[in-house]
Amino acid sequence: MERLRGTHKSTRTLAEELKRQGDPVSHASVAHPLHELGCSLRASATEGEGRSLRERVEPFRYISRPVTRFPEAGNPILSADTKKKERIG
Repeated sequence: MERLRGTHKSTRTLAEELKRQGDPVSHASVAHPLHELGCSLRASATEGEGRSLRERVEPFRYISRPVTRFPEAGNPILSADTKKKERIG
């Protein structure tokens, strides 16, 4: 199984960190190799709004508890996308 590769930092932030380390680059020149390597930029869509972090994380912790025990018992783990689909029009 391939792990997801990504960062929560913007290309501008990454470029600034590289400049501090002595490699002067632009944000565009940082984005190009990341894209070629299959990395993606990931930003939190709920940052600063909505429910508290504890409320958002709890459902994942609830699901995570039995998932860690399933492989030990020889059971498979399935993943399903449960987003509601709505008709438009």
